[in-house]
Amino acid sequence: MKRINTHNGDRHWLPRLRTLMLLAAAFALLAGCATKPENIDPATTMTYKFAGLSCDELLENVQLAEAQREKLYKRQKGARTRDGWLNVLIIGAGAITQDYDIEIAQVKGDIIALQDEIRKRECEYQPRQETSPTDAAQDT
Repeated sequence: MKRINTHNGDRHWLPRLRTLMLLAAAFALLAGCATKPENIDPATTMTYKFAGLSCDELLENVQLAEAQREKLYKRQKGARTRDGWLNVLIIGAGAITQDYDIEIAQVKGDIIALQDEIRKRECEYQPRQETSPTDAAQDT
């Protein structure tokens, strides 16, 4: 009777396992990630909130809001990175990291309301551009 070498035959499942692990990692990166900050819609903010302010106060407030937006963008980008790594290590764990979409939506809404009020009053103002994904990547 011929003896069958089962030792070498047991490795046929390794390529399938490797493929399965790669697919799980790819899925994990996509699932549960924080939203890109530039894809977050602004919250509705009424301009009457800023109606009693002078041009100087409006300009100061919009500059503060733009700086806050940039800070929140960086934090959200960091949350997206953490979500990706957590999802690779533990599928679905990205949902436990802090996400800043509510704060970003609010500050975007405030900026729009402030800019509307500035235009209405014809104050001099040069808006800052939102940080592009490329710029944000270089800042971290």
